[in-house]
Amino acid sequence: MREIETRGVSVEAAIADGLQMLALSRDEVEIEVVDEGSRGLLGIGSREAVVRLKPLSAESGQAPVTEEATPVITGSDCRSTY
Repeated sequence: MREIETRGVSVEAAIADGLQMLALSRDEVEIEVVDEGSRGLLGIGSREAVVRLKPLSAESGQAPVTEEATPVITGSDCRSTY
């Protein structure tokens, strides 16, 4: 998987959005806060928070990200109800 960058009204909102996009939990990604954002003065000069999320992988020595296997039904497992 590749790293993604997300934006939000807060750092937590940006992280939550990124985790949802990757379909991963917080423990399965490395999080880098690029910009904490700012509310500005009366909304003027406000900036969104920006975070970068990178899935952990076996190559980096971190816990691997695994996907659940889909069971395969073979011909001998199939039974007709006729």
